Amino acid sequence: MKKYLVVALLLTLGVVACKKEDDKVEPIVQNPNACPDGNLCFEARGEKFQWPVQLIAKTNNGSTSYEIKHDDATKKNSASLYLNSLDLQTYDFGVPYGSADEAEMYIRIGKADASGLRDYYISGDFGGTLNLTNNAGSYSATFNFKGYDQINNDTVLVTNGRFNNLKL
Repeated sequence: MKKYLVVALLLTLGVVACKKEDDKVEPIVQNPNACPDGNLCFEARGEKFQWPVQLIAKTNNGSTSYEIKHDDATKKNSASLYLNSLDLQTYDFGVPYGSADEAEMYIRIGKADASGLRDYYISGDFGGTLNLTNNAGSYSATFNFKGYDQINNDTVLVTNGRFNNLKL
């Protein structure tokens, strides 16, 4: 009887050990480039940034423009992205001020000790694009631009810019 139990135990272990490779459960790996809803994400000078933002409509002299805005509680970091409309799909960081397809951005990055600004990027007219999608009033975009850093007096590339599902 003991022999039969030992054989049965060995057979059970053998079946478990021979389990097919496709029966393994693969871990879910989140996209490291994902940007959570309601956030502005971008990279500059090898650093990745992710800040909560809001979409704001501004009316001036009967004309409406839009700002995607971040201000942290310490006022150390801030970002403002301006669009003259939300009607187009492609916006340009290099066109003249006031053009319908103009995109303009300011990014302020504070020093770690909050004693002032470390970087201050302005999109200016160095070029770049923003691609906007509207899904039933929920706005998402990707963007890249070459800007000017007023603190360090040089140009900077802002890449992998994006925001997802912003609503007015």
